[in-house]
Amino acid sequence: MPHPPISIRLSDRTYAILSAQARAHNRSVGQIVRELADQGALEVRRVQIRAESEAVAARYRSDPNVRDFYDDIAAVGAEAIESGLSDEARAQS
Repeated sequence: MPHPPISIRLSDRTYAILSAQARAHNRSVGQIVRELADQGALEVRRVQIRAESEAVAARYRSDPNVRDFYDDIAAVGAEAIESGLSDEARAQS
């Protein structure tokens, strides 16, 4: 379901910049603004993910039980990868 339209007020300078960009790429100003908003939203999400990752890393560094848990998971993952590589190598020979 599409979101309701929004209205924004641009300064004359900003509108001139976006209008020139739109003309150069055979698009409307609205399309350019939507693309910029999408890019901005993706960057906001990337910042959130980095912050969440840092929170996990900080917890990992500060809690021995969490470190043990992740180290166990990493060991199992490494064994699975090694086993898969060994199976693949046998299949190729």
